Amino acid sequence: DLNMIVELAFVTQQMADNRILCMMTPAIVTHVNGSSGRSPIHAHQQEMSRQMQALARDLGLRCKDGIALAASATKPPTTAEPEPGSGNVQSFEDFMREATGG
Repeated sequence: DLNMIVELAFVTQQMADNRILCMMTPAIVTHVNGSSGRSPIHAHQQEMSRQMQALARDLGLRCKDGIALAASATKPPTTAEPEPGSGNVQSFEDFMREATGG
């Protein structure tokens, strides 16, 4: 998983670096042989986007069809009540109340 996270960060950084170049380059260009086609930088950016999406999907950060993943579909924990048996752990709201003197 760590390797995939590093790869995802690398691809994301490359996409950010290429973003300005993509904005300056037209999507359709005329090649040296006279044919028109997609700009190589735009094609590369699209390929990196696919790679980024595949990595995020493999890591469980996104899913192809938009249906929530099982891990993200669970109810987020509430901070209003500490978990039973947690000992000296207090809720965030209690901490803020004590910190602000209220």
